[in-house]
Parts: sequence; structure tokens; C-alpha cells
Amino acid sequence: MKRQEINNSKRLEPQSVVRYLQTRGWKQSGQLGNGLLIYEFQNNPDIDLVLPPEDSPAFDIYVKDAIRVISYAEGRSFDEIWEEIANWNYDSIAIRLLDESNPSLWATTEILDYLRLFLAYSAAQEISPRPYFSTPTKAASDFARVCEFAHTERKSFAFIVQVPVDVQLELWEEDSRPTLGRNVMERVMTGLAAFSAGEVLGIEDGFNANMCEAFSSLAAAAPSDFEVFARWSTERAPSVSMHRIKVTQQLHRTIQQAGRRLRTREVSEEEEMQGPVIQLRKELEWLESGEEGGLVEVYWRQPRKHAVKLIVHLGKEGHKEAIYAYEKNLDVVFQGRREKLNNRWHVFDPTGFRLAAKAPEELAQNVSDELASSTI
Repeated sequence: MKRQEINNSKRLEPQSVVRYLQTRGWKQSGQLGNGLLIYEFQNNPDIDLVLPPEDSPAFDIYVKDAIRVISYAEGRSFDEIWEEIANWNYDSIAIRLLDESNPSLWATTEILDYLRLFLAYSAAQEISPRPYFSTPTKAASDFARVCEFAHTERKSFAFIVQVPVDVQLELWEEDSRPTLGRNVMERVMTGLAAFSAGEVLGIEDGFNANMCEAFSSLAAAAPSDFEVFARWSTERAPSVSMHRIKVTQQLHRTIQQAGRRLRTREVSEEEEMQGPVIQLRKELEWLESGEEGGLVEVYWRQPRKHAVKLIVHLGKEGHKEAIYAYEKNLDVVFQGRREKLNNRWHVFDPTGFRLAAKAPEELAQNVSDELASSTI
């Protein structure tokens, strides 16, 4: 019985068909009088096929017959070849339910909605990594719009989304990121593999809070455990090796907990901060630890913004400078990244911590001597 050809409802891009022929041993060997191009199979010159030029409106009419010839020459099924050409410049991410029963309509819509949100936040994280976003950026939302819902598999229920490897959209001012789609896919699979192995990647390479939350919501909506698997573009090999991750309830809880931790942590870019020391925070627990240094609170007057109170973590010499500034009502200046923990801004490991250059010249000359003789 002839095998049913089920995949031909998806149009094949002419350039993908020609690219496939060029890389699979087919060579253009001539042209007919009506403009049709002849492609010869190099492994067997007696086999050839004809196609119109890529820009011809008749291309779709000839492509099925061409793939039947390819199927015969290469000894592969029609569906397999069609699928490979259709995915020539696409990666695919799939959610395959392990329970054979059909999901409810509610679960189906929830899974698709959270999958869309997950991909949008993954793109946002790839473009500008941060602990979390208040809402998806416009660039991320536009990226999700170019992803496509793909054909499901036979004898299993899977949600499959095609992600274009090369995304060329006029929405990134600084960097067009032509391989954004591939980068997003590799971030997703690398992050899931790390969670599965009991590891947590930093936000530069892994998940942020939004990604964790969207994926956790997707897992909660799924009626059973499921697999996440990736199909990589046949034109471009991925730089990661993982292709399939099983998502259990334990992995779901791990990702959910990671999202909660990331929500309590927000990190700024490297900045220069200046302001007076308004409090010396020397807690008993810190004094008994025997560590060098201490905590101080600095009132940072941001240019053209609201002032912010910063808890600055200092070593021994920086802490001496801070005590002197507090006693003399002087500003301090330093560089670092602000990190938000439990709604308070902290600066860990500041660099260049010093008195602001506003003290009288004669006072500045005696600062070192006074600091050397000061006590904590």
C-alpha cells in the first residue's frame, strides 16, 4: 500500500529546496527550452529531476514530483525529505506529553500560552540578560511572533514550535543578532540540562526569573510529566549536545524554586556612585565573626533620579575611609554593581572606594595619617 504523504500541506521555501539539492549531491546540469532547470544526482547520473527557477510562480507545482525523485534516489521516505527541507533553516522545540490520554482544551491553551511567554522571555534574556523583567520587551514579543506552530507527531501528542535560526528584524538598535533564534534555543536546552543535573547557571547563560516562572506554569498546566526535545536546523549544527530533557515533578519544583530566588535578586550595570555615609552598620554577628571590614549605608544622589540608599560591603581599608567620611560629613565615591536583595540595594566588592575630592587641600594631605590612627 502506498504510504500517505502527510507533510505536503506546509509550503517549502524554494531557496531551501535548492540548498538541499546543492548539499546532498545534486548538481544543475542543464536547462530545458521552457526554462526548467535540470538537476542530476551525482551518485547516479541516470536519475535527474526538473525544477523551475526559484522565483517562478510554478515552483510549488513541480516540487512534489521533485521530492518523489529525491526519495527514490536517496532511498528515504517522502515525508522524511519533506520534513528535512521544511526545517532547513528552523530549529524546533517540542513539549511531548508522556501520558497517552488527550489533554483537555484548557490544558492545551495554557501550555501554548506559557510556551509563547517562555520563548519571549528567553529571547529577552538572550538580548539583555538580567535577573527578571517587569514585562516582556518589545523585541522579545516580536521574536515570539515569528515563531510558528508546527505539525504534531504521529502516535503522540506534542506541542511543536519552529524557531527561525536567522532572525532579521528591525528592532535591535545596537545589534541585529542574526542568529538570535539559535541562541535562544541553545540557552533553553542548556539551562534545562543544567537544572536536570542539579546545577544552576548564571543569568548570563541560563534562565532568569521570568523564564523559570513561565516554564513552571507550563509544567503545572501539563496533565503529566513530559519531555522537552529540540530538533536542530539541518543546515547548521548546534554548539550544544543535549537534545531531550525529561521534565518530572522534581525538576518542576527545582525550576520553580530557582525562579523565586531570582526574584529577590536584581543587578544593575557597572556604575559610579557618590554620596554621604549616613549610617555605620556594624552588627554584633559581623563583629564576632572576626572578618575584616564592615557595612555602611550610603545615600546616593543619582543624577536626574531619586536618591537611593545603598548598603555597601567594604573591606578593612574601605571601612576606615567610610568611618572618616561619616565623622567629617564628607562624600565617598566608588564603582560597582547594585544588587537588590529583599528590597534593599547592596553593593558587593566595590572598586575605587575613596573620599570624594571636595575636602580642603590641607585636610586631604592629613587624611592618610588620621585614618591610620583611627579605631573601629
